Amino acid sequence: MPTARFYVGEQSSLPHVCIKTGQPTSDCVTLRVAYRPAWPLLLLPISILASVVGIAAGSRHVSVTVPMTGRAVARYRAWWQWTAWSTAITCCGFLLALTLIERTAAVVLLALLAASIAAHVGARLVLWNAVLLDRDCTVVTVTRCHPLFVQALRAARRA
Repeated sequence: MPTARFYVGEQSSLPHVCIKTGQPTSDCVTLRVAYRPAWPLLLLPISILASVVGIAAGSRHVSVTVPMTGRAVARYRAWWQWTAWSTAITCCGFLLALTLIERTAAVVLLALLAASIAAHVGARLVLWNAVLLDRDCTVVTVTRCHPLFVQALRAARRA
């Protein structure tokens, strides 16, 4: 799937083509995108608290408005909620089995927990576009875009 890059200031002039489906749309979704520095992870062997404080101190947030059909957003949110609930229920079942029932049931539920977490992460990777921000908070990168959105973005830049 293609990747699109644009400046934060250009978001008002994005083409009216859904980034997920490639269909013409007038709907837009506002996303809160964050840049989080990686260097605080080097502090992890020393202190977890120092890493968390470093990441929190270096984070920058920007709101980005991208064109996306309401149907694509609803489909993503439905899958996200389903996988989140299944992961939470399986986790509770695993903890209950670990404390009250035999260990073999806990092992089976642990396998189910791993499968539901994999489904949750897979739904996130497949159904949603990754929206990334550069260090200066000026360039937005959207991965897994529809090719028609990328073509419309290139055409808008030429005009």
